[in-house]
Parts: sequence; C-alpha cells; structure tokens
Amino acid sequence: MGSGTAAMDAAVLNCLDNTDKVIIMNGGAFGQRWCDLCDVHAVPYNEVKVPLGEDIDLNLLSDLLLKNQYTALLINAHETST
Repeated sequence: MGSGTAAMDAAVLNCLDNTDKVIIMNGGAFGQRWCDLCDVHAVPYNEVKVPLGEDIDLNLLSDLLLKNQYTALLINAHETST
C-alpha cells in the first residue's frame, strides 16, 4: 500500500469507530478502498456505487442524507484509477 492508502487508513482509524455511520461514494478502486478500510476497522457504512464515467446522483445523495443520521461522508475527489 502506498502513501495514499496510508492516509486513507489513518483517516478511518483515527476519526471513525463502530459507533459511527458512514456513507461511501464508490466510483472505482479508491472508493472501494474506503469500503475495505471500513470493513477492516469495523466501521458501519452504506455504499453508493457510482458507475464508471458517471456523475454522483445528487438527488439520491440528498435523500440518503435526509433519511439517515450519518457521521461521515467518504468520497474520493477524483477516481484516477479509472
């Protein structure tokens, strides 16, 4: 794992725990890495898959945020892996 993954891991490990509820926007390899890190550290999350090359469905995200009490949103600003 490189420094990017180490930074992501540090963010999950130091900022979240099993009492949190996280929403992850998964648009590829780095989005999946957020999911994997939450699995490793037993942080509960809901995953929203974003199809390759498509934008985040802001209406869906808004609905999820209104209906649930999330403590964090994990998203990769640019899915360079794709």
